[in-house]
Amino acid sequence: MDVATFGSSCSPCSAQYIKNRNAEDFAKDYPRAVDGIIRCHYVDDYLDSFDTVDEAYRVAAEVKMIHGKAGFDIRGWRSNCSNLPRHLGETTILATKDLHLDKTSGTERVLGMLWLTSKDVLGFSTQMRKDIAEIIHVGRRPTKRQVLRCIMSLFDPLGMLAMYTVHGKVLIQSIWRSGSDWDDEIGDGEFNQWVKWINVLSKIDSIRIPRCYIAGNVSSSIHSAQLHLFVDASEEAYAAAAYFCFLISDGTIICNLVTAKTKVAPLKPLSIPRLELQAAVLGARLASFVSKNHTITIEKKVFWSDSSTVLAWIRSDARRYRQYVACRIGEILTLTESKEWKWVPTNMNCADEATKWGRGPSLSSEGRWFQGPEFLYRPEQHWPHQKCRQNMVTEEELRTCFVHGVQKYEPTVEFKRFSKWTRLVRSVAYMVRFINNARRSKGQRIVTSLSSEELGIAETIIWRLSQQESFPDEVSQLKQANGKVEKSSKIYKLSPYIDENGVLRQNGRIGAATNTRFDMKYPIILSTYHPTTLLLLNHYHRTNHHINYETVVNEIRQNFYISHLRAAVRKTARSCQWCKIHKSQPTTPKMAPLPAARLASFERPFSYVGVDYFGPVLVKVGRSLAKRLHV
Repeated sequence: MDVATFGSSCSPCSAQYIKNRNAEDFAKDYPRAVDGIIRCHYVDDYLDSFDTVDEAYRVAAEVKMIHGKAGFDIRGWRSNCSNLPRHLGETTILATKDLHLDKTSGTERVLGMLWLTSKDVLGFSTQMRKDIAEIIHVGRRPTKRQVLRCIMSLFDPLGMLAMYTVHGKVLIQSIWRSGSDWDDEIGDGEFNQWVKWINVLSKIDSIRIPRCYIAGNVSSSIHSAQLHLFVDASEEAYAAAAYFCFLISDGTIICNLVTAKTKVAPLKPLSIPRLELQAAVLGARLASFVSKNHTITIEKKVFWSDSSTVLAWIRSDARRYRQYVACRIGEILTLTESKEWKWVPTNMNCADEATKWGRGPSLSSEGRWFQGPEFLYRPEQHWPHQKCRQNMVTEEELRTCFVHGVQKYEPTVEFKRFSKWTRLVRSVAYMVRFINNARRSKGQRIVTSLSSEELGIAETIIWRLSQQESFPDEVSQLKQANGKVEKSSKIYKLSPYIDENGVLRQNGRIGAATNTRFDMKYPIILSTYHPTTLLLLNHYHRTNHHINYETVVNEIRQNFYISHLRAAVRKTARSCQWCKIHKSQPTTPKMAPLPAARLASFERPFSYVGVDYFGPVLVKVGRSLAKRLHV
């Protein structure tokens, strides 16, 4: 075919392929012109910018020549340099041709926008069809069809008027939600929004935006370039605005709006955090688009949001949240890095102008929508900073998890088999030594008697094992990141924590004491009824020579916390066999019952008198009686 068939679905693809294929044949001789043909063409329009007039002359002539080799006659050149069209062979008639409806404005249409070539600025036209213009100026209540026709007639491909056009889209959605027909007049609420919107429409013509980001400077004067994205959302819409911030070699800072993107909130209601997340996704996509379609080297990207919830989502593990949040956070982290996201107050967020009407959008070319916020013109240390950035957490949109865990603990040491604390400690110490010797070579094995260090390690192991048996839930909770003991726990009020050796200790208030042992400042928590606790109490009881209870209690409290300690110490003393023997007191025998004779009543005196006698009886007899007996 000699020409592309108009209307055929393959024509755009084949036309672009032939254009690029023809340019690639000249890539070695004219690299700049070829790059412009491939990257700066939009259908049959060629848009490009240069630092100097000579460069523009040269590249434009090369582009025209390359296209001419393939039979493409590119013409209708326009430039802010009035000599360029004539230099490229444009006739006087073509050079003065104006495609704008207003023949006296001296503007040129560029992708729907107005380009005032004499001043090199961009503008907009609000000229409407006659029937639509009558509705706007007369103030008659329009129909749904007329509102849509008027709002969609304002073409803004770069989003420069996004802070204004988005409210027209919100109006269309409101009319759609009301259920009115296409040719029905809009309701009272929608009409009030319509009046607010068209009152600002007449001011659009006065907007002038410099086409060049760094007007009056050349690209070589750029010291560094940063891309700043502002995102925001409301119940009605969400938006993202991109700004280039240039540091010029003379120290000045220039900030300009690059592009903006807005979307109305879906008909199905969403929470504000979810809408803010949608705005963040929109900002990440917009930043990727700007980076790919600019030849400017961007040294730094910064994304600004006033939603602490979204920032917490981005800086945490996305898998903890529901699919809606997790998938969008995954896309954000694919296009950006979490450290690039920063917090900005709402009153400094430029995207806020597109999501909230307030007193109406600011159309000043010197306003923050077009020039960026004030803090971008100051050093980075003066930018807004969020407090407690590292500890940002949120409970929004957490994924529901049902976990049923069963802890099965099999003790390594059977503590009930031991009757003394010292035997238990020495047995564990020998067990640890055996394990260590098995890992050493034969010449490095230890065979001497147990050292105090080995006994200390054994005691630490015993405490750790006993605590795992007595407080399994508390130990597992404290081992987690930022773990805390539940209020239902028996040791909750002790402020427990796990030290570097894995031992559960009480967190006291005397940590700053310098002349106090570590165990006294942070006592070891033990269960009253565990076998190791009973052996330990018995050991202290014996060590202190079976003396009174308070001495043992005082000694134990200097190293351990045991609930109901006094009762446990008394119980230990009562079960001690040595104490039973050496502290026993002689008892007075019980008196026998009285005999019946002692208890007989109403009997004659001496009825129950007897002599308990055994052996001879010596009787002294008088002289007269002796004579008689002698006779």
